[in-house]
This record gives sequence, structure tokens and C-alpha cells, in this order.
Amino acid sequence: VTGFRRVLFRSQEEENCKNFCAQNNIEFYSETLSNEIPHTETAARDARYNFFEKCAKQFNANVIFTAHNFDDNAETVLYRIIKGTGIKGLQGIQEHRDIYYRPLLSTPREEIEKYCTENNLTPNKDSSNENTKYKRNLIRKKIIPLMQEINPRVIGAINSLSELAKEDNQEKSDIRELLINYNLDYDKKKIDEIYEFINKNKKSKSGKTLSLASELWLFVNSNGYEIISKHEHIYDELSIKKEGEYRF
Repeated sequence: VTGFRRVLFRSQEEENCKNFCAQNNIEFYSETLSNEIPHTETAARDARYNFFEKCAKQFNANVIFTAHNFDDNAETVLYRIIKGTGIKGLQGIQEHRDIYYRPLLSTPREEIEKYCTENNLTPNKDSSNENTKYKRNLIRKKIIPLMQEINPRVIGAINSLSELAKEDNQEKSDIRELLINYNLDYDKKKIDEIYEFINKNKKSKSGKTLSLASELWLFVNSNGYEIISKHEHIYDELSIKKEGEYRF
């Protein structure tokens, strides 16, 4: 566990981390940034991740957990919409990227705060989070509350949009690429049909086929999916238990 303190904050937050680690027999390490680093969200984020990666090398760690939550993801998506983004930007924060994992990404901030209260935990509260000169804080403190007047569940709605973007940008993009490689015509309806067929049959051991053209089929089983022609055959596994000649 590592502690990180930006120059904008008092050392009390660092002390809280240090004390928690001492009480739980966890190794503690921290650094203080130089005053020469710009006091901006981007600079702070870059410095924080540089620190994490430095620690990963120093302590020979291949996993770093961050505490991004359900609300953080919605705020990120909304920020990108306001700034201008495409489908990829709508995906929001990734649960896993390189050595970073975010196990709380599907947990609302309110539930995390409730858990802390019920278990007598006193997490640090970033003092900069109250300053609306930072755009993300403005979204959290001002814009989302206004949107909740229209839809009280707007955070969930934004995250649903994020999930749809992930689906569209990953497996559906793979399907689109596969059809292009075989010079097959497609539209959204065709891609949705194939996507549903894959999900319906992806646990099949023997496999299922869907006709794509006169001599091409999509074959799906528990190992994945591929396009096959009438000249290709799918065989069951053959068990070879002793020396000899086998036909299949």
C-alpha cells in the first residue's frame, strides 16, 4: 500500500494513511511533489500515475488497485460528452488497464460511504473535491444535481450508456471487422442478430451455425466463434489412448 500527497494538501491526510498502515501491519511509502508541478487536474493525475508505476517497479508489484467508483465513471462520461467524444470515450473508466484494476467501479459512492460508517472507517476526503474551479468537481457538485431534477437516477442512466458503448466498441466491432474481412454486406440489424446469436450459443460444446451467405456460416461454441465454408468441417475431439491407427 502506498501513500501519495500532492502539494496542495496538508500532511494530515498522509498521516492518516501512515497510521492506518501502522495499525494493520502494512508497509507505507509516500512522496511529496515539487512545487514546480502545475496545480492542475491533468498534471496531478499524470504525477499520481507516474508515482504508482514507480512504486510498482520499486516493490516488484504487478497489480495496482484504485478506488474509482460508479459515480466517478458517470462523471467521467459526462465530462467527455461536454468536451466532445466518440463511442470510445463513452466507455468511461476501464475496470482493467495494464496493471491497474478498479474493483469498486460498479459500487455507488453512497454505498461505499455507508460501509465506512457502519465499519468505523474514516477515509480521507480530498479537500480539493469541494473546489468547483476544477471541472470534474463542477460536474459533481453542480451539473449532476441539476440533471437529477429531471432524472433522479441519472448516474445509473449515464453508466448504462457507458456499458452500451463498451459492448458496441468491443465484441460488435469484432463482428463488424469479421464481416468486412469476408466482404459480407452488413448493417446494424445484421450485427445485432449475430451478436445475439453468439451470446445465445457461446456456452454450447458441440456448437451452432448461422448462415451468413450461400457458402458461409458463422460457427459458435464454447471456444469462440469463426466463419466457416461448406468445405470446412467441425470435428469432435478424438481420444488417443494407445498406439495404432485412428480414423475420423
